[in-house]
Amino acid sequence: MKEATQLKKAGDWDGAIKALRQAYANAKSEGVSYGADAYLRLPKYLYEAGKSDEAWSEYNRALTEGLDGQTPSNEMAAVNQSQIYGSMAGQLKKEKKFYDAAMYQAASALSWEKGMLAQKRESELDFESFQKALKQTLKKHDADEVHEQFIALVKEAVSNPKKHQVADLITQLRDLKKR
Repeated sequence: MKEATQLKKAGDWDGAIKALRQAYANAKSEGVSYGADAYLRLPKYLYEAGKSDEAWSEYNRALTEGLDGQTPSNEMAAVNQSQIYGSMAGQLKKEKKFYDAAMYQAASALSWEKGMLAQKRESELDFESFQKALKQTLKKHDADEVHEQFIALVKEAVSNPKKHQVADLITQLRDLKKR
């Protein structure tokens, strides 16, 4: 991991990517698992290297297989997915795809709430602050006409995580964009 960081700082993105993949393989063979931030470095590095398709493949792999290639417990799967969606939103903001970024922010919030529910924990989401962040992202998209509907859909989903699936929320938000 340290080597990957050094290579990144030197601007050697391909070397950094190779070092990260080797670190992940070593960790897996030794039964070690890094935190989510460590595994989310790979798609970020891929983006910086101009390999956005590969970056999205890594995000999608992480969503289906887990961050370290191992299926996490039910209690942690949704929390990990929240972090993945949050990272995806950050990448989309860099690409100035603000509506899509807001959709993934929403997916992150719903996944987080599902994770809290699975862990039998109280919600830790400050919806008022989250709503402000969503509105800022949407404002950059210049989509005033859908702000309130967007926020209402997200609020309903986040308030009732048992009744809503992330994929369905994303579909509803995409449909709203098309109107």
